[in-house]
Amino acid sequence: MSTYDLIESIFKGISEQTTMGDISYLPSTVGAVRSSMFSIAKMQSDWDVEIIENDKEKKVCFGDYLSVTVPTRYWDEFSSTYGVSKSGKVSLKNLLREAIDEEFQRLRDELKPALTKFYEYDDFTTLENQVDLWRSFFGIVRQEKIKTAVTIHNKEKDIQYLISKLLKVYGDDRGNLELLISALEERKILSSFEIFNEFDYLYGTKLLAIYKRIPIIYEGTIDIDYQLSQSIAVDKKETELIDRLDELSNVVVVKNVIYPNGPVFNKGFYRSLKNLIKDVID
Repeated sequence: MSTYDLIESIFKGISEQTTMGDISYLPSTVGAVRSSMFSIAKMQSDWDVEIIENDKEKKVCFGDYLSVTVPTRYWDEFSSTYGVSKSGKVSLKNLLREAIDEEFQRLRDELKPALTKFYEYDDFTTLENQVDLWRSFFGIVRQEKIKTAVTIHNKEKDIQYLISKLLKVYGDDRGNLELLISALEERKILSSFEIFNEFDYLYGTKLLAIYKRIPIIYEGTIDIDYQLSQSIAVDKKETELIDRLDELSNVVVVKNVIYPNGPVFNKGFYRSLKNLIKDVID
């Protein structure tokens, strides 16, 4: 089965009991007529058309499904737009292609708001708040490289770039594009979409700060399973600081890396970290 036949077969199956819809072709109803014509093109590509006319108008009947009443002064416009000039066999294949193209474009247009809203879920904003908290205590000297689909500090730009990548791969694949948008809206695991597997994380940042001449690196991420993680790395040579940190109950220390003993770091820990650094330096 060809791609065209497959697409056409998907749109079939509308009940034969459907009654005729009547619509007039006027400047104010051009959009509605176009929508109706798209609908019957999706039902089938070839139609037996009957045209009933009088001095003022022509009534174009597409079987028992649709009739379009066209005033004589608008007939040339209607005829050239839809390829209908006389009773008999009429092909709407070109119109079907237009309908399919418009639906694809609608899907493509839905991706940006879906992805933007996806990155506004609570766990993502929680991480953003955590980064703001870190900055309020230690500031930021620079951003370090991290392999994440979207970085916190370039969020808008990275989302737009990710959209471009996704459309390049899925923009002409109706099924996968629908699945992707549905997965984003329902917060499903995205590992079935290969692009997301190119990254270590869905969202995050890695930041260098220097406090009292001691470099400290904060990393906050959300992975493909929506797990939020945080860590702080200090120079391995700062053994006294590491030992003092290991005595705290609200963190876990592994070598020179500190992890929260709980969901996230809190203000109390950041105050303790600042004070410990001061003690070690002084």
